[in-house]
Amino acid sequence: MEANGLRILIVEDENSGKSDTKEVLSEMHAHPLKINWVSGYHSALNAIHNGEYDACLLDEGAGAPAGQELFSKADILACKAPVLLISEQGNEEVNPETPPCETANLQDKNQLHANTLLHAIRYAVASKKTKAALAVEKEKLDITLKSICEGIITTDLNGCIISLNDAAIKISGWPSQAAIGKPFFEIFPFIDENTGAVLPNPALNIIRSGETCADIKNIILIDKNGDEKVVQRKGSPITDNDGCIIGAMVVLSDITKNVRHEREILQTSRLVSLGQIAGGIAHDFNNLLTAILGNIQLAASATAHENSDNYLAIAERATLRAKELTRRLATFAKGGKPEKRPTDLTNLIRESIGFALSGSNIHPTIFTQDDLYSIEVDEGQINQVLNNLLINANQSMPNGGIIGIEACNCEVTAENELQLTAGKYVQLTLTDEGTGISAQDMPKIFEPYFTTKLSGCGLGLATTHAIIKHHGGAVTVDSIPGKGTRVDIFLPASAITVQEHVYPAKKLELHQGRILIVDDEKIMRQFLVEAIHRAGLEAVAVADGRDAIVSYEQALATQHPFDVVVMDLTIPGGMGGEETIKQLKSIDPHVKAIVSSGYSDTPIMTDFMRYGFSDVICKPYNIIELHTALSRLLKKL
Repeated sequence: MEANGLRILIVEDENSGKSDTKEVLSEMHAHPLKINWVSGYHSALNAIHNGEYDACLLDEGAGAPAGQELFSKADILACKAPVLLISEQGNEEVNPETPPCETANLQDKNQLHANTLLHAIRYAVASKKTKAALAVEKEKLDITLKSICEGIITTDLNGCIISLNDAAIKISGWPSQAAIGKPFFEIFPFIDENTGAVLPNPALNIIRSGETCADIKNIILIDKNGDEKVVQRKGSPITDNDGCIIGAMVVLSDITKNVRHEREILQTSRLVSLGQIAGGIAHDFNNLLTAILGNIQLAASATAHENSDNYLAIAERATLRAKELTRRLATFAKGGKPEKRPTDLTNLIRESIGFALSGSNIHPTIFTQDDLYSIEVDEGQINQVLNNLLINANQSMPNGGIIGIEACNCEVTAENELQLTAGKYVQLTLTDEGTGISAQDMPKIFEPYFTTKLSGCGLGLATTHAIIKHHGGAVTVDSIPGKGTRVDIFLPASAITVQEHVYPAKKLELHQGRILIVDDEKIMRQFLVEAIHRAGLEAVAVADGRDAIVSYEQALATQHPFDVVVMDLTIPGGMGGEETIKQLKSIDPHVKAIVSSGYSDTPIMTDFMRYGFSDVICKPYNIIELHTALSRLLKKL
């Protein structure tokens, strides 16, 4: 910075007869300065208040009160120009409370030299301007951080919080004064959304690895009040000028509202989709029920010369088809988090086609690669995806047409436009010959409630996108108006293979055992008693959990205990299976019980041993399936 043109105010005692400081400055002919000299306390205050100077040189003994007292006055320290204090004995006598950036390292006034004084002035002016600029930048940064919707937290090398912005305070619920200095994980404890496991401190992971990171799935944050918030995290190390790591910065995005909205969309979409395919379901069910009812009546009225077994066999096959349709309907309609299991995509495709295109004039063509990778998915949710896409394709071809469905293996590299993790995937492609989607509508197709159909609700593709994203996959859509649409879905491959279903033997001989049946439906109790008698076993049936407890206690007391309990999970108006098994366990810790229900996706049915049951059987089931379940437990006696 050039000293030329600097405006200098000198405040010096007039009793000295001359201004020593002014004379020294006048010697600097190479750097002409604009100098004004005043003496006395009040004259100095007035001059400083005007704020027309770049620097002020203040004699410690100027006027009365002393110059150092004048220096310490708040209105002087608030002035824009730096104030330099000159002492009779140099800096040793300068008040230690004087802000160091406001004073120069000067010799005493008897040893002033032009160059020394010029250097001090230049340093003080530059320092003042730098400080002012930094203050402005800090204010801008504070405003920026406060306006950012994402929570920003910085930590030191030990993972302790140094700073956090307003958004981070709102997300965590902790005020800044309580959070600063605390370990990051104390203020921001994270758990896995699916398992509930406590997750490690991301700040320390960043510091140790020295790499930026970002979560590929949602994380749960437990805030100060114990409430759960769904967040996404990003982070990077903080380095100094030499590139050494000195801390970490973690950025949090609170997506709780978005996730809740997404779940509402998924649930609404299920209901809408069910409504759209209700006609096809009713059509299939009515056909099956007619076949069942008609063949049972034919068997009942068969004469001695007729074979009733044939009619009953037909009724049985129709019943099994109705069971499968019911299973698919229940699977399709269930909600909640994805319950991933190894799944055969080929079978799932064929089921969905029969389900969504029932009664339509659409011809599907299917091709699946012979060695197609296995996938781990929520069968109900992927079934819903397929149904949404098939229904969309069906509606785009009111006069009929062809839907092509193809599934093949593919490899995704680290550099991909879909933002997928590198690895093996199954690519599912659906093509139709429908009306297509216009170029102006394409950017909005995944938005909830956006639709180009008069009767549509705009949830099909939004739901599809959300489900595939939750499965770690991606979905793309290409369309040519008037020619058709192509949808590509990418789902991560799994190393776990799908286990083939092993069908039970036609007949099992069970020669001894005493079975307690608990079911509120009389027709079910009658069937179970007869089926168990057919296997050579003794059966007692009750309608409620309370009656079951009484019967079980009496059987123990008479030394004639039950070997197995077959228990319905839901008893309307009575004690159901969950509460009953708890009380039976308190009576007999070794009780063996089979839980049964038509709701196959409840937690108890999917994790029955955790609730105290020994086996599970899903309704509807046949006699062989019942005997097989009983056999598994009776063999353990």
